[in-house]
Amino acid sequence: MTLPLGDWTIDPNGFRGTMTIAGVDAAGNLNASLVIDKPTVDQMLGFWDETGKKITFIRVINATDPSTNQVYTGFYFNNETRPAHRRFTHDYRFL
Repeated sequence: MTLPLGDWTIDPNGFRGTMTIAGVDAAGNLNASLVIDKPTVDQMLGFWDETGKKITFIRVINATDPSTNQVYTGFYFNNETRPAHRRFTHDYRFL
């Protein structure tokens, strides 16, 4: 199953937000945005691994200070009992 596009609820270390995935190119690069601290829309640089159903992305908080970037890794699970509910489990790390 390919990565479904649209809005996703994310919960990185207790900070709920919305990740919007507009597209994925043939190389797996994401066209996406991230809102954790409303109303700020953060730049998001990411990659989708179709085989592993894994998403990895960087939340760019301040483009002039890379130490503020946050790196996320998550896996897609298709929950058949609640098909409208889309979530990623994740691992949260600072660069």
